Amino acid sequence: LKKTLINVYENVDFYKKRLDDAGINPYNFNNLDDAVKIPFTTKDDLRKNYPFKLFAQV
Repeated sequence: LKKTLINVYENVDFYKKRLDDAGINPYNFNNLDDAVKIPFTTKDDLRKNYPFKLFAQV
């Protein structure tokens, strides 16, 4: 989970903003107690940001 959070944080603008807004630093993610802080991605989020803001940067 930590690797996934770091990957999306570094490569997907939408998720970087979501994690920053939630006060989550993926590099300091240590246990499942931290998982409750991860914001859900809603249908509305997907509709508003599809497709380009959800793409990973290469």
